[in-house]
Amino acid sequence: MAGPRGSSVPEKTGAAVLRLLLRHERPLGGSELARLLAADTGTRVHANTVYRALRWLIDGGRVRRIASRRSYAAIPFDAQGDFLILLCSRCERATHVAAPEIVRDIEAAARRAGFRAEALYLEMIGQCPHCRRDEGAYAA
Repeated sequence: MAGPRGSSVPEKTGAAVLRLLLRHERPLGGSELARLLAADTGTRVHANTVYRALRWLIDGGRVRRIASRRSYAAIPFDAQGDFLILLCSRCERATHVAAPEIVRDIEAAARRAGFRAEALYLEMIGQCPHCRRDEGAYAA
């Protein structure tokens, strides 16, 4: 199946990479994805194949590159529009939350400065409620 940009990434490889990202609930790097995919399939998987699949998934809106971690995270099926990615520094889980007002404010500031944005990555690093609860520091 030809994906966006005319790539030749088979749908099967993209689907397998997406399943891995969804299963692990944390951002994964390309090399780690290649190792996990090889373990799942029992065959050698080249990193280039994984990166082509990631590009196909990014272009299709199913995966985001996590710039601060040099890794990738699946976009949940219910994440629509503009969102912020919350990255837990303890368990490494990635959570997506809607943030249209933040995106509008940032884009307006860029326009006022005469800046034309090509991409916007909103990431926040901290501790998730589960990890904070484990420390006794989170009250629901």
